[in-house]
Amino acid sequence: MAEAAALRDQGHRCITFSPKVFLPLTRLCRDSCGYCTFAQPQQPGRRAYMTLEEVLAVARLGAQQGCSEALFTLGDKPELLYPEAAAELAAMGYSSTLDYVAAAAAAVLAETGLMPHINAGVMGQQDIERLKAVSASQGLMLEGVAPALAAPGGPHWGCPDKEPAARLATIEAAGRARVPYTSGILIGIGESRRERLLALHALRLLQQQHGHIMELIVQNFRAKPGTAMQHYAEPPLEELLWSVAAARIIFGPDMNIQAPPNLTPASSSSSSEVDASWRALLDAGINDWGGISPVTRDYVNPEKSWPHLEALAAATAAAGKLLLPRLPVGADMAAVVAAADALRAAVCGDDVSYVVNRNINYTNVCTYGCKFCAFSKGKSAESLRGAPYLLPLEEVARRTAEAWDRGATEVCLQGGIHPDFTGQTYLDILAACKAAAPGIHVHAFSPLEVLHGASTLAISVSDFLSQLKAAGLGSLPGTAAEVLDPQVRAVLCPDKLSAAQWLAVVAAAHGVGLATTSTIMFGHVDSPRHWASHLLQLRDLQACTGGITEFVPLPFVHMEAPIYLAGAARQGPTLRECVLLHAVARLVLHPLITNIQASWVKMGPQQAGALLVAGCNDMGGSIMNESITRAAGASYGQELLPQQMEAVIAAASPYMLNLHAAVAAVAADLSGASYGQELPPQQMEVVIAAAGRRPRQRTTLYGRPPASQTAASFAAPELQPVQMGSGWRQQQQQQQQQQQQAAGA
Repeated sequence: MAEAAALRDQGHRCITFSPKVFLPLTRLCRDSCGYCTFAQPQQPGRRAYMTLEEVLAVARLGAQQGCSEALFTLGDKPELLYPEAAAELAAMGYSSTLDYVAAAAAAVLAETGLMPHINAGVMGQQDIERLKAVSASQGLMLEGVAPALAAPGGPHWGCPDKEPAARLATIEAAGRARVPYTSGILIGIGESRRERLLALHALRLLQQQHGHIMELIVQNFRAKPGTAMQHYAEPPLEELLWSVAAARIIFGPDMNIQAPPNLTPASSSSSSEVDASWRALLDAGINDWGGISPVTRDYVNPEKSWPHLEALAAATAAAGKLLLPRLPVGADMAAVVAAADALRAAVCGDDVSYVVNRNINYTNVCTYGCKFCAFSKGKSAESLRGAPYLLPLEEVARRTAEAWDRGATEVCLQGGIHPDFTGQTYLDILAACKAAAPGIHVHAFSPLEVLHGASTLAISVSDFLSQLKAAGLGSLPGTAAEVLDPQVRAVLCPDKLSAAQWLAVVAAAHGVGLATTSTIMFGHVDSPRHWASHLLQLRDLQACTGGITEFVPLPFVHMEAPIYLAGAARQGPTLRECVLLHAVARLVLHPLITNIQASWVKMGPQQAGALLVAGCNDMGGSIMNESITRAAGASYGQELLPQQMEAVIAAASPYMLNLHAAVAAVAADLSGASYGQELPPQQMEVVIAAAGRRPRQRTTLYGRPPASQTAASFAAPELQPVQMGSGWRQQQQQQQQQQQQAAGA
């Protein structure tokens, strides 16, 4: 086991699973294995096959729950044994089960985007190639090669599709067809350890010839009531561990080796015993837990429910590993992430930067009705959480001064498009900030706010930007981009500025010498095709202007978003999608945009820290206050102190890849919804030294902050309570009344 685990660590940095839906297209089978409850005989009045509508209904539900894989599992050639199956196929317009599998997989792929993984039994190369056109991958368990298995009384007696030669021929045909393939062995059904090794070596030979086996499953027999082997002794955990370790040693560091977590033997059903068995499997060299479904049960092992991901992630973390979702094709994600991380190291080294800043959201009143926004309050958003507010200029100034005193070098200002705002309003806000803290960098006003301000003053966007720059604006946040696609924006934010207008405003800012960030808000009604287009548009813009300092992917926070509450958007992106978008951004935007930021406000500190091994080199700002994301229902958005920021950064180093385990060292300081606890510099330095990363404070434009500000940030007092005030409209009315009274006197 020790040798196997060391080999695994050479080839795999994370432990993976595949979020899937299980589609038992037919439970009929011409074979009758002695341990199987999946295959069931034909019963009068019961359909032989799932209908296409049933298949799509399950697949759509899985897509809504963030699944990426549609696992098609079915019996071998049931139409050859059951006339009812042949008749039902003919009535649907298909001549064979494999014809129907191909049609169902094509429909799932086209209608839902889930990637089919097809386990359709023994077949020839022509059928394998036909299914390749509609699937991401295929699979067939070898199970075993022991002669006794197919002898009279053995579990495979009378099962023509379980002949080892037939199954090996199918696996070899898949290799010739260059199909990504899953295979493996079933242990404890009457074979010896030597015979397990022979089965593994037979698969290794095919892998050496064709290189198509992407995943090897080592599955333990579980006795099931109602089967011929219901009283057969199950293999103990030791046998499973021996077999897993042997498979790893035989196949080496790069193979994906899997053991189903719901079948893990344990001395009892207690969570501690199960956790210990999972830990033992990790110690034996696995790097994958296989498919786990939030929607469907394990139809092959219905008595064994899928584990909760939270428990599996915790057990994986206890072994010092990070649990991540993957695609059915396995290694692609790891390759992309590894390439992104290598590029990050070459471009940025091991420095991970962050800025000490304060967010000031000066109003949540907005005339726009963006369907993703739970922050704005207006005629179309009266039912959303929180009361409308409008900060007085004095409160904006007070928060700015307090931020400077606490070591901040930046204030980031954004708000709703208030009906009373004009371009002069934004100039007044800017003046208040600079008067309160002349040395602070004001990072303010989204392209939407800039466009609004220019239009109210009846001047060009460039002229308004020049006025803002002259008044002290340092840079612009590249928010309001959402996804730069007209069709997505027509659903998400139909009355907002267009994608072309966003690009034009950002280009104009660069033209007058103002840098901007860039963002994407993803995981709602969009798809990877839209993300790819968005990245390429940013790349083209940067190639022309060179004014973008960083790219910040912002996962959609769904909980209180109107479009989600209306049932028209999904629950944000999956973790796999988040990891891949950050990694792909590093690769696509190189060498034009060199800073890729992980948003701890959107992701949470631990998950954002995990992105530091996927191409990210920046953790954004310490924030101090944040309203927009918390209004959408996220539990983050309170201040993350510099010491805590550096602890999270340090925890994500190559030496401590598992954030859940690494952050546990400072759990007392990072726990809870509010990250306002102090982490002493001494403890922070211990975490950094142990982890190997180099945290670095930066300015907004990636320079070095003054030493005095850095020192102040590590000794910052508690924030004072915020004041909401009466707002500018009331102030203006009071001034008008005073002027009228003075004129009357």
